[in-house]
Amino acid sequence: GVFAASIPVAQAGVTDVVAKKQSAAALSRVASAAQLGIVVGPAVSAFLAAGFALMGVPAPLQVRAVFATSGLFALIVLALQKAPANAPKEDQGSSASGGTNAAAESKADSTLALAQPLLRIV
Repeated sequence: GVFAASIPVAQAGVTDVVAKKQSAAALSRVASAAQLGIVVGPAVSAFLAAGFALMGVPAPLQVRAVFATSGLFALIVLALQKAPANAPKEDQGSSASGGTNAAAESKADSTLALAQPLLRIV
């Protein structure tokens, strides 16, 4: 599809952000999310199009409304991912030698903690 190249990019991003001992679990979650999107995406799109048709949205505008709704959903997910990463300010820079490693692990743990409830249904 159009976004087929986004899966390797997501995998590369995960391996950069997540600690090495958690990379297998994180990569399996990326693969699960990609497969879930392939299965659930068309069903959700059809459901949203039918909902917009019931609300009286004309047929040519239903596709635009579905894209706008999915974009809004993606924006909300990204906003929720950013919020926990900025919350623990006392962990950042706690020590001169291990401050950056602790901050990176804290960010990776918070990202994984946010993704786990979303992917547990898989």
